[in-house]
Amino acid sequence: MTTNTTFFLFKGDNTGNDAYPEICLNDIHDGIFKCSKCENERMTISHDALFLNRHGKLYYLKRKWPDILKISAATKCLVNDQVVQDLHNAGIKNFKTHPVRLDEVPEKKKPQWNYWLIEPLHREVRYVPIMDDYKEKDLLCTHCGLLDLDKFFIIGGRPEPRFILNEKTATHHDIVWVVKKREYDIGFSERIVDLAHEKKWTNAMFVSMENKINVYPEHQDWRERLKIADQKKDEERRLKLQAWYEKNLSINEAK
Repeated sequence: MTTNTTFFLFKGDNTGNDAYPEICLNDIHDGIFKCSKCENERMTISHDALFLNRHGKLYYLKRKWPDILKISAATKCLVNDQVVQDLHNAGIKNFKTHPVRLDEVPEKKKPQWNYWLIEPLHREVRYVPIMDDYKEKDLLCTHCGLLDLDKFFIIGGRPEPRFILNEKTATHHDIVWVVKKREYDIGFSERIVDLAHEKKWTNAMFVSMENKINVYPEHQDWRERLKIADQKKDEERRLKLQAWYEKNLSINEAK
């Protein structure tokens, strides 16, 4: 099996649509891990603690019911029966689905299919920052690998680093828990972006974990578009960071 080297957040594209369901979800974590060295905190997760409260209130939807429906819970989304079936037919089965009841939907406006929340069954993968361009040598904790946010943001305006997948947590699974900085989210592989293109899932949009770039699977050349956007953002970050250090050099001496 091929090991995945990158993941994307999966969300609906609400462009031109001022309505979406509000879904009441349990918090994605049930505790706090505190590093014994740097005392940074991050969320910890129990796979049984998520999606226990699944009801929603649907506001007026102007367009046809899409395959992907963005919800008000950050980057999460609902997928319809066809998307779930497409995933299963492609052999992607390391997830379970939770039915969602949409309340207060007029009978004439109810969707012709069910909507579901997806929950990964695989362990987490981790993204770590690339700190090569940062002069300070102690911005990362050597014990937990987290950014020391107190040190990083002691002076405002510093651009955040690019993140890459920690190779030790790489996996062949296509739907996984992803942790970046301190929060958990749900990650989807390149294979699923390709599947969204092949099956023409409506209202689908992905966001790259590395540079937070929107990816639209309707474009067959989405990889090339992402590569160009990545290069542009990396150069913008380099220039902003250079200007930041020039401005704050007297305060931020290299250690």
